[in-house]
Amino acid sequence: MAYKNVAGHAFDFETRACTICGLTEEDFRDKKQPACTGQKIHTDASRPATLRHAGGSVHCYTLQEAVLAWTRLAKEDRAQATIRADDGTVYNASEIDRLHVK
Repeated sequence: MAYKNVAGHAFDFETRACTICGLTEEDFRDKKQPACTGQKIHTDASRPATLRHAGGSVHCYTLQEAVLAWTRLAKEDRAQATIRADDGTVYNASEIDRLHVK
C-alpha cells in the first residue's frame, strides 16, 4: 500500500483516508489542513449517550446519534461540548472527532 504523508497524516492512495485517524483528504482540505489527531477511538455506537453543550443537553438513543448531533453544532459550541456515554465515559471535542463508532 502506498501512503502520502502530510501534516502527520498517512493518506492511503486507494481509500484517500488517513490510516491513523481516519480523516479523509477531502475533510483535510475542508478543515484547513488540521494535523493528525492520532488513533481512532473505537467504541460501541449502540449505547445511549447525552450530548452536553452551551445550549443545554440532548439525550440520544445511541452514541452515534449524539456524535451526529455534535457535528451539527456551531464550531464554537463543538469545541466546548462533551458527550457522556451511559457507561460514564465522557468524550471531549478532540475525542469526539476521533470516535469510530461501530
